[in-house]
Amino acid sequence: MKIPDWLGQPAAKTGCACCDVSRGSFLNKTLAGLQAFFVETVFLETEAAKDGLLQRLDPRVKLAALAGLLVLLSLNHNLVPLVVVYIVLLALAVVSRLDMPKFLGRTVVPAIFFSSVIILPATLNIVTPGRAALVLINTASVFKLGPLSLPAKVAVTYPGLVFASVFWLRALAMLTATILILRTTHIHRLFSALADLRAPSFAVATLLMAYRYVFILVALVNNTHLARKSRTIRLGGDRAERRWVAGRIAWTLNRSLRMSDDVTDAMISRGWTGRFLWLPAFPMTTVDRLAAVIAVAAGAALAAVII
Repeated sequence: MKIPDWLGQPAAKTGCACCDVSRGSFLNKTLAGLQAFFVETVFLETEAAKDGLLQRLDPRVKLAALAGLLVLLSLNHNLVPLVVVYIVLLALAVVSRLDMPKFLGRTVVPAIFFSSVIILPATLNIVTPGRAALVLINTASVFKLGPLSLPAKVAVTYPGLVFASVFWLRALAMLTATILILRTTHIHRLFSALADLRAPSFAVATLLMAYRYVFILVALVNNTHLARKSRTIRLGGDRAERRWVAGRIAWTLNRSLRMSDDVTDAMISRGWTGRFLWLPAFPMTTVDRLAAVIAVAAGAALAAVII
């Protein structure tokens, strides 16, 4: 299924300053974010339907391989295996015919942002001593900050850079592997594979229902914002719009709580006893078994390098 061209295009300018979407009002930004959410969802389903390498494999094989890879990466403290794993993951993304610019944007940028916030202080000689690579503060004496004291030189050390590189590459490889599986597997087959791998049935059902009803709530919020915008001749200031959007957030929370109670009552009235039934999984093919053997062999090789 292809995304219509008009769905991903920004709204055209109307020439009216009071209702121009490009003006950047808080209400319009919220509507643009909701539209981007639906576009991204359709895009995920489109990539999962492509005729790529990972799209052909059984979701159970991919999930088991992902779990083993995450465990091995969490135990690794060497830089070279992480680089090799990341290159292999990028090669799998290419042969799976994913949109590489968007794929890299969904993996590299979050990994850099969130990892840097955590790991940058560890590069300083205050945390990781060693030979200085870059001096940040050079004072004549020890600088005291309350009960703490900083050395005369505050610098980025080479051991700190190595530690930060390992940490960042590990986070990048884990995120890349997870996003790769999510983008090459239909979400319903993914939940079915989780149940078939003996994941807790209640947890899988809760995740599946949350995934389904989040679209209902997002559509409800989108319709509410569109209704207000279509009935408003002149938009208010950002402060008034933020106040209105905050009120809609509280209203949506109350609506979701009432909806959960109504859905539970409806399920019980129709005979639900707390036991979830799943569709039987598709039989594994020869290609799936071969992929499982390759994954086990690659995992064993990676474990040997780490240990």
